[in-house]
Amino acid sequence: MRFYAFGNMYLSSIQQGIQAAHVVGNMSAKYGNGSDFKEWAVNHKTIVLLNGGMSCNLISIVDHFSDAENPYNWAYFTESMDALDGAITSVGIILPEDVYTTAAAIRSKMSPSTYGIMIEITWESGLYEILNSCGLAR
Repeated sequence: MRFYAFGNMYLSSIQQGIQAAHVVGNMSAKYGNGSDFKEWAVNHKTIVLLNGGMSCNLISIVDHFSDAENPYNWAYFTESMDALDGAITSVGIILPEDVYTTAAAIRSKMSPSTYGIMIEITWESGLYEILNSCGLAR
């Protein structure tokens, strides 16, 4: 399992990391015990910071993650109106290994069938597109 955080591209690297930590706090409050969040927090702890683009891109990610088909633990963080006019600064999601290995297979133009997975047009195909369109935060 990995925690992926999509940060606002206009924030510095350290700010993107801090905003991802805020998302972890929100996720803890949202899911707590008995969830994939706890499994990740206790046994995995890997965090991947990605450049989520501009505010409009982060809003699109929130819209996708808000879909009822999303089976994964996720949350986002917004700054206060006084600080950044309520801007979304980071969106995070906890993903199992099969999701990020499939995204990597797609990204490297390998056949996902290498992993025994058949890709259909689904909510997850949109997730793969999001993962593969965001580079590492810098």
